[in-house]
Amino acid sequence: MMRVRHVVLPKLAVGLMLLIAVGIVVNGCRDASPPSPAQTVVDDMQLALLPIDVTSMSYLERILEHITVDPAGNLRYQATHNKGWGPNDIDPKHETTETREGRLSAQARAELARMFADSETWSGEQYVGPADSPIVTVHYGQKTASGGDLPKKMQALENRLRELARSMPIVTR
Repeated sequence: MMRVRHVVLPKLAVGLMLLIAVGIVVNGCRDASPPSPAQTVVDDMQLALLPIDVTSMSYLERILEHITVDPAGNLRYQATHNKGWGPNDIDPKHETTETREGRLSAQARAELARMFADSETWSGEQYVGPADSPIVTVHYGQKTASGGDLPKKMQALENRLRELARSMPIVTR
């Protein structure tokens, strides 16, 4: 009889320790669960959108694009095609300009604020790209990034802004 008790007691202790370990892991994982959609919206609304000014120039494509967004979400996009770059270049009468304007939704403003959240890490250095590549300058608040070969994250910002801008109604063509 004594022998059976010694065998059962260690098995019971191991089972109890496993139960405690599982409880600790489950309780720890519960705190790391993703935030609810309502909490995410509140967090996004707390990020303030700063003024945005993006200019993209492509000499070879003869395109000049300028996008501005104010903190209230008013977006203005102006694209000049067949852009002449000087007095000995193409005749300015061949230039066409398209202007789009509109107001971003609260969701789009929050998305942009979230995408620009790490702008404090921008160093202001020039990103050198290949010869004749488009030159892009991005101003966000007091921070600036520019060059011909922006990092992927900044390219994504520029592309998202262009996407939002092209969704706005045309004011002039």
